[in-house]
Amino acid sequence: MTLKTIAGIPFSTQLLTAISVMIGLIIGGTVAYHYMEGWTWAQSFYFVVSTLTTVGYGDLHPTSDATRIFTAFFMLAGVAIALASLGLIGTSYLKNREEAILKREEKLKTQEKLLESLKRHRQVNRQLKQERQLQKQQVKKDKQVQKKQVRTVRKYKTGPGQAKKGPGREK
Repeated sequence: MTLKTIAGIPFSTQLLTAISVMIGLIIGGTVAYHYMEGWTWAQSFYFVVSTLTTVGYGDLHPTSDATRIFTAFFMLAGVAIALASLGLIGTSYLKNREEAILKREEKLKTQEKLLESLKRHRQVNRQLKQERQLQKQQVKKDKQVQKKQVRTVRKYKTGPGQAKKGPGREK
């Protein structure tokens, strides 16, 4: 499953662009605040991230008019870009989760089919075993009947009180 392209741009390219723009925005803002406000790199990075995520704790704030104006435009553009980028990243995460779920469902269906096939196989084997047992019983009965018939035939051939003929038994 793949997400649709927007304006002919594949989703993977959109995602890579969104991540790159976010990184560029964070780096650019960090550098700008470091030099405009004289903050440390860590303070500048912290301010940029809290501004782009609209958290804004208020512990750091612009002190000059130039920085305030820059911050206003940075917030307007940055928040919009950050939200769009985070939306694409979230979509990517959800897409990957959906694909994983679909794969698990397919695997489960395959396992269920195999299980059903195994059940049918066992049932057929049980039936074959029963048929073989019935055949053995029938063969046993047939042999018993055949022995009985042979005894009966021998009985009538020799007759009562007559000696059987055979090698070395001639009258």
